[in-house]
Amino acid sequence: MIKIVKFRQLKLQILLLISMLLLTACASREYRMDYEVEESTAKIWPSPPEIPRFRYVGTLTGEQNVRSVDDDRSFGDYMGDFFKWVAGVVGQNPVPLVLQRPQSG
Repeated sequence: MIKIVKFRQLKLQILLLISMLLLTACASREYRMDYEVEESTAKIWPSPPEIPRFRYVGTLTGEQNVRSVDDDRSFGDYMGDFFKWVAGVVGQNPVPLVLQRPQSG
């Protein structure tokens, strides 16, 4: 009887651990778009004396434009680093994703 109770407790603990790991894997992080445009280089159309209707706010180039709002690393980041280490891809310089000609010309 004691072994059955301990086995049930062990199953429950394993189930709780797995569910906690899965829930943390589903957590999302908040990102923001970063265009890095200075006020001196920002352009406005049409120029005065007409009413300006458009403003150039930046160019999307790819992965460099996406920044994390908080720089805190989560448990999922550490687990990702661990699995990269297990797979042997640690130490390689990742190539950032770049848009291939999003504009014409």
